[in-house]
Formats: sequence, C-alpha cells, structure tokens
Amino acid sequence: KDTISHRTKRKTVLIRHQGWRHGLFGHNWLVDVIEIVNSAGYKAAIWTHEIPGIGHGAKSIHHALSQCCCSDGWYISGDWASDASQAAVILTLGSSAMYCLWSLGFNNAFVLTYPGGQLHVKFKLFPDILVHGPTALRALLLGLPRSAQPRERLTHDVIQAFHGIHNGQGA
Repeated sequence: KDTISHRTKRKTVLIRHQGWRHGLFGHNWLVDVIEIVNSAGYKAAIWTHEIPGIGHGAKSIHHALSQCCCSDGWYISGDWASDASQAAVILTLGSSAMYCLWSLGFNNAFVLTYPGGQLHVKFKLFPDILVHGPTALRALLLGLPRSAQPRERLTHDVIQAFHGIHNGQGA
C-alpha cells in the first residue's frame, strides 16, 4: 500500500464533486463553495468523480467554472490523493469518498449539507463534520488548522477504525 504524507499543508481546499445530480442540478453549488474558499484565502482543487454522469466530468466542470469563477482560484485535480494529503481541509457532499478518506487516515474531511441533495444524510451520526451553511463553511476555513479536526469521540473512533483496516491493524 502506498504511504500518504499528511504533514505538508498548502493553502488549498480539496472539493469532492459528486459526479451526478444526487438532487443537485448544475454546478452553481460548486461556484458558491469556490467563492467562499477563495474569499477565505484558499485555492480550490476539484476532485472529479471517477465515473461521472453526463455533464459532470472534468471537462464539463472545467467549462462551467471557467464561465463564472476566476481562473486562478481553482483547478481540476489530476491526482486527488496528492492534493488531499496537502489540502488544509477536504469537502464532500457526503459521498462514499468519506469512507475512502477515513481509510487513508484523513481526519480533515467535512460534509457540506447545505448545497442540497441527500448524500449528507448518511453522516447524521457525525454532527461535528457537518457544515450546515456558507457561514459555517467560512468559520471552518478561517479557523484552520485548529478547526479541521473532528471533535466528537464517536467520529474519532470511526475514523480510526477505518484507518486501522487500511493499515492492517483492523479486525
């Protein structure tokens, strides 16, 4: 298994695109998140879905974002694992990517609940990693690096359990 370094952090926020609608239409939610990320002094790296639906692949996302976002405030990630290891924080909509991130030892991943869709519902047991609105996202980003840690014991234990399975120490 490849070792991923979690030491070096850049002024980057990795955003996981859900790859299909999942209750969301268009890319406006992503534009809004990128604007908040940029206003907090961070650059956005977009982690596209490996099997995207029509209109949700890297080219479509790039086209949509170049129409409305400043071009130097974001980029499409070519290597999500490298970007994740260097990101100050990782944002998802609550997809299964969280389990992947936890398995690899990332405890700086959060779930955006406010853009819509239903993916985040699966993470209700972990309220400390849920970001309920633009104001909460801004506060999370402005509080980095201290704010990028789960605060609840259950969240910490579940992340450790997933990581234990990946590194061979699990049940």
